[in-house]
Amino acid sequence: MSRFEEQILHAIRGRHPLIYLRTAEEDRVAESLKPLVAKCFPGGTVTSWSCVRGFEPSMNGGGDSREPVAALEQLAAHPPKGFVIMNDIAPFMDDPRVVRALREAYFKFSQDYETCVVLVSPQMILPEALEKELCYVEMDVPGPEDLLAELQAVAAQYPKARLEPHLNSQIVLALRGLTLKEVQHVLHRALSGNASGAQILEEVFAEKATLAKKAGYL
Repeated sequence: MSRFEEQILHAIRGRHPLIYLRTAEEDRVAESLKPLVAKCFPGGTVTSWSCVRGFEPSMNGGGDSREPVAALEQLAAHPPKGFVIMNDIAPFMDDPRVVRALREAYFKFSQDYETCVVLVSPQMILPEALEKELCYVEMDVPGPEDLLAELQAVAAQYPKARLEPHLNSQIVLALRGLTLKEVQHVLHRALSGNASGAQILEEVFAEKATLAKKAGYL
């Protein structure tokens, strides 16, 4: 069991209705929560929300759910059993109405604990007014097994690439610290040019140097 799964199960056992999940990997969140629904909310589902697309799949009550307060009101009126992933809510938490709607959702879902709202953000935005209500969780970067699986999946798309199997462990080690999307980008770039294993390592290290400069570390 991964550390992320342990954190989520720990939060569910504590009946936390609001989880603040810090990560830039929104796609990994949904994929990681799907197998946990049966353990946490048997018969439940995973619903996602964004300020562009609203709820997916659509919830009971209809209407335009792209506006955050309207979405939270709809969620409170027709709570689906399971996880509700809200990808864009954190930047709106400087709005007192959003904070109030989240607090009301917290109190409502605490009583009949069948819905857990997961607020996903790459940034740390925790309003003081919600400090006691939010359960904070972080998603770790992909582990060696995830990286190896991604390396093999991308390499399978380039049969002409010269990827020596004995270099897999070195490439996986070099990829540590990158998100799965970053891994995909660098591998596609290297393998589409028929790079050798050594050239792939060079490409990975160059990508890390670029990311470090972008983040302001160099």
